[in-house]
Amino acid sequence: YGVDGELQKNSNMLALYKSKSTINLSTKLAGYIKEIYVNESDSITKGTPLVSIDDSEIKATIASLQTQLKAQQNDKALSQKIYQRNQKLYQIGGLSKEQLETSQIGVEMKSSIVDATKSKIEQLQNQLRYMQIVAPFDGKVDKIILHKGDLAMANKPIIAISSNDKEMTVSFATSLLKDIKLNQKVSVGNQE
Repeated sequence: YGVDGELQKNSNMLALYKSKSTINLSTKLAGYIKEIYVNESDSITKGTPLVSIDDSEIKATIASLQTQLKAQQNDKALSQKIYQRNQKLYQIGGLSKEQLETSQIGVEMKSSIVDATKSKIEQLQNQLRYMQIVAPFDGKVDKIILHKGDLAMANKPIIAISSNDKEMTVSFATSLLKDIKLNQKVSVGNQE
């Protein structure tokens, strides 16, 4: 009899008990591994920092583009002042329509250059996120494939992790099929 007075039948079966999710994490961008923050077999929670890739080149490019952007914005502001002055000169007959339109086109070109530089900075700032690899779910570090100082290539595994959610696949003789019922409770050792 079982603990709560139910009749129990014990059968030995071969089972594979494994994580529901096991993944290899990699970077989208190549770079040298700056730091690995975990060890094999460490328990991790979603968002735990796992690996950082050297991002100094991207940060230097962003800084350079931000300096360029300031110069471009100053250039755009000057073009706008010239255009505004030209509008006044045109209204009193001191400037041809062609010269006015040329200064307007200059403002539009400067605006598009500023917008393009802002877009490049935004793209690079988005790329910075790929340089920090964090745990996508709660789980365990299975294997560290690359180490500090190694070159991490795009889409090549750096670290392998598995989730805390487990599943069991059981193999048994067909003669036991009559004893197994849908949604039947099973125990493994002392765990149900």
